[in-house]
This record gives sequence, structure tokens and C-alpha cells, in this order.
Amino acid sequence: MPVFLINHLIFKNNLFISIIMDRYSSLIESLNLNIDSSFNGDTIQATFHYKSNRGFFHLKGGNFSLLLLKNIHKDFVRIISGQPELDNRLLSKISDFLSNIEKNSDELIKITFYVKDEEFYITDIKSDDYEEKKIDPFEIPYPLTKVEYNLFKEGSEKNLYSKTIFDTFFPDNLTYLTNSIIKNLPDIFNPLFIYSNFKTYSPSLKTIFNRPYFNLNNIEIWSTTLGIDSFYYNLNFAQHLYLKENYRKIKKPDMTLLNLDFNEFLDIVKEIKETTDRFDEVFLLGNELNNFLSLYIMAVEMLNLYLMQYFLDLLIITDNLDLTLKMTYQTRKNSILNDNTLSIYQFFDINAESKTIHLPGAELKEITEHTKHLPKLKKLIHEKKIVNILQQIHHLLDIRDELFINSQKLLQKMKSSIDNLADELIKNMQIKQKEDIYFLELDEIKQIKENNFYGNIAFNLYFRKAQLSRFRIQQTPTEIYEKDIDSVEEISKNIYEKARSSNRFKALTFFYKENLSDVAILNKPSLFHIDDFKNKDALIAQNIPIFSLIMEFCTLHEKTVFTGIKMPDILLKDKKLILKNGEVLIEQ
Repeated sequence: MPVFLINHLIFKNNLFISIIMDRYSSLIESLNLNIDSSFNGDTIQATFHYKSNRGFFHLKGGNFSLLLLKNIHKDFVRIISGQPELDNRLLSKISDFLSNIEKNSDELIKITFYVKDEEFYITDIKSDDYEEKKIDPFEIPYPLTKVEYNLFKEGSEKNLYSKTIFDTFFPDNLTYLTNSIIKNLPDIFNPLFIYSNFKTYSPSLKTIFNRPYFNLNNIEIWSTTLGIDSFYYNLNFAQHLYLKENYRKIKKPDMTLLNLDFNEFLDIVKEIKETTDRFDEVFLLGNELNNFLSLYIMAVEMLNLYLMQYFLDLLIITDNLDLTLKMTYQTRKNSILNDNTLSIYQFFDINAESKTIHLPGAELKEITEHTKHLPKLKKLIHEKKIVNILQQIHHLLDIRDELFINSQKLLQKMKSSIDNLADELIKNMQIKQKEDIYFLELDEIKQIKENNFYGNIAFNLYFRKAQLSRFRIQQTPTEIYEKDIDSVEEISKNIYEKARSSNRFKALTFFYKENLSDVAILNKPSLFHIDDFKNKDALIAQNIPIFSLIMEFCTLHEKTVFTGIKMPDILLKDKKLILKNGEVLIEQ
């Protein structure tokens, strides 16, 4: 029979045993929980996370350890070790039992309980002061359900997606709020392509487990039409693929096919800045947001096309990547990265952190200091052309900086509008804390404001918080076909196991120097983490785009860069490395 004793002491075996602390009395009474501290048999320990990941309940018994995927009642058990004598029906009831406690607890707790006649009796309950721990890749087999793996399989099976384009811009996994905004822009390439009478594949952008991917079929059309094959895309956005190719000749793009008008491009940039200045809560919830964001993306696409044109012109002359980058960045006088202070966000998402970074100064060089490395005849023929090309590139880089600074301003205004909306929902007792709004979609926020939302807000928030936690530990490949999305776990694991068995990794190397010892390994190549690498000899990342801010920083300071290695933060971390020009080796 249940024992309900709150804040009392029982005398047993000459020991005083505290039944429960006052702090949990209201929780126990409100849920009518069974408390029995005198039980001496086998018990189950339950935490409401696994190594700080809140997507699971972790159960440990005498001879087993298992996980329950929260809010799921089919395909929801993951065995860590041993074999529990608990069937799925009982485990489902345990999951509901723990969910009920978690939803009503004001803090993270852990409990010990036993099962009798399918009733649950708590023998201990206390605060869970856990330490943050990292979950190793594939430590949890299939962290998502079969339904979730199939949830994102919806387009043409022939669509091929890549996530590298967004690596320096978006986080690994978007919040539900940002994801909902992105999902409303499925054909972000269309405005530019329609403008130039190009065919496009839909969607241009797809989120898989709230992870942004880009449709590579559109890149193939774009590259083929301009007559430049995959060289520029791979060099800029897929350096692991660039290493696999043998490009014998750099082709110049036929830019006339795009019908681009530079003055129109400047007008678009001006309109973007003016719209950002008037951005507010009304604009966020209005009908102009999608068109504005599409225009912003179109401007970035046009900018990259112009930069590509001039960069390839310069590279054809120099036939040397390092020299081309040095000419581009070390002769630029207006860089925002040279001896400056910037306030930036970690990435473009509603919940992104911001901080002020301090960028050290770098010595600028005259163009002649770089052209002197060219063969005399090439220098004589091309020196004036090089000067003209660099003037064009520097002008475009100034516009790139304007768009970047403006994006930080735009995100700040979006976050401010969202904060105001969160305050309103808290005041109306529709959410409990500001962070809850990140787990709502933009249309849902509109419906809630208009009292036109018929779902269960509390249930949606609880479910999505757990689901996003599980999305974050799901490994995904850099490129994936639509038809393979439901097999992402097996594909990712095969790639990982193959890479882990190697101790030699081919790398695209920039600004190589001998005797490199102090190296930073980056998951997300971003200036936000500049303190992690600005004093290092070298840095390693899977991909660093040619026209990214971090590549400019590395060029200014001639910091050695190794790219093209998949999952370097997983495969190379805490290893003793040997760094050579063109490869990274793990010392055995």
C-alpha cells in the first residue's frame, strides 16, 4: 500500500532515514506519487537526460543501462548495456511516469524507484547536479525514430544536398523558429535564376533534422551553363571534393549568360540596408519578410558570382592559390578585420549568442610586393590588369562587409522583436520562459497572438525540446541524396568508421610553414571563436570558403590552414598530429 510521509523521520535499525526533502513535497502531493524509502530490493535509477542531452530518459538497473526516447511510444528503447527484464509495454508506462514528473518539476532531478504490480514507488528523489559530458559519435544507436528518419524524405529522390555552403553562417541545428522561417524560402535560388532565364530544381534549400542543406543540382546547372565545371564550387564550398579532382585548366565563366546588371545589384544592396533600418515586430509578422529575405539571399548570390569572375581571372594569371589570396587580401586597405573591434553573433539563428571580438593588426603590402613573384614576361603583360582586377575585388569585398555588418544588425532587430513577443506570451501565461519561443514556429506565434492556435502549447514545447536535443547528436553526411535520408545513420557510420581507420588525411593546405606545433581544430570555422585560434600556428577545418571572413583573417596573418578533412573535430581531436604540406597524419 502506498506510503505518504512527507518531511517525517522513520526510526529503523537505529538510523534516522530522511523520507523526502520539503522542497519536493508539493511535487509529490500534486502528482500523488508513491513514496517508499524502506524498500531494500532491486531498484531502477532514472535521470531525465543522458550525458546532459535532454532528449532521453536514462534508466540504470542492476545489470542494464538503457535510454527511452522522450514522448515516443514506438521504436523508443535504446539499449546501452545489458538486457533488462522489462518489456516495451512497461517501459512505455515508465516513460509516461517520468514525463509527468519532468513536466511538473521546477528543476532537474533524479529518482530511484521500483515497480510492483505495475505501480511505481519512489525510494529516493534529489536534485541532479550533473557535469556536462560529450556523447561520442554513434554511442547511441539510432537516436531518432523510424518515423523521424522518414519525416524529411519528401522531394525528388534524385536531389543531392550538401551542408557545406551554410557552415560558416548557420548553426548545426536551427531552432524551430528559425527553421520555420527558412522553410518558407524553399526556392531561394529561383529569383536569380529566373532573372537569368535558368532552369532550377526545387527545393533550393532543405532542412534535415533542422540542419540546413543546399540542393547541389542547382549548382551543377549553374556551373555547366557558365562553362566552369565544378572547380569554383569545390574550391570554395566543398574542399574535400576539390582534393579528389585533377583540374588541369581553370575555365573562365561566361558571365554574359546571367544578364547581371551591377547598378541593379547596388540598388538591391541599398534596399536591403534601408529595409533593415525599418525592421520591427510588425515587419517580422507581416507579409514582406519572405520577399525581403529572398532579396537578401539573391544579393549574396550575385556578390559571389561577381567575386568568382574576378578571382578566377586573377587565379588564371597567377596559377597559384596562395599568391592569389595574398594579392586579394594583403593589399586591401579597408578590411574590417585589420586592427578592429567587432560585435558579432555566433551564427545566424534567433538564439545565437553575441560577443565583441578584437582583431589584431596586420601589415599591408603593395601589389608590387606580390607581382614580383611572377615570371618577368607574365608580370610585364598582366601587371596593369592585376591592378584593375584587385580594385574590382576590393570594391566587392567592401560590399560583402556591408552585407555582413547589416546581417548582424538584422539579427539583432529580429532577436529584439522576438524578445518582445516572448514577453507578451509570458505575460499572457502562454509560455513560461523566454527561451520557449524558440521552439515555436513563426506562424504558430502569429496564431497564438490572434487567439487562433488550437494546439497544446505546453505539449509542443516539451516534445520539441526533447526532439531537438536528439537531432543535435544525429550524425549526417556532408552530402546526401533525397532517397538516402532515411538511411542517414548507416551512411554516416560507414563514413566515420572508414575515416577512423586511417591515420593519414589528404588536405588542401594554404600558407604552409615548417615546424607547426600548436594547432586549432574547428567544428564551425567562424570569427566568433577567434580566441581559440588567433595565437595558434595553424588551424584545421573541413571547409573554409575563399571569400569568408575567416579566410581573409588567415591570409592577413599568413596562418597555415588545412581543409578538406571531414569531421576533423571528431577524428583529430586530442591526437598527436604531424602536419605536412598537403596532408595531416596522426602519430602512431
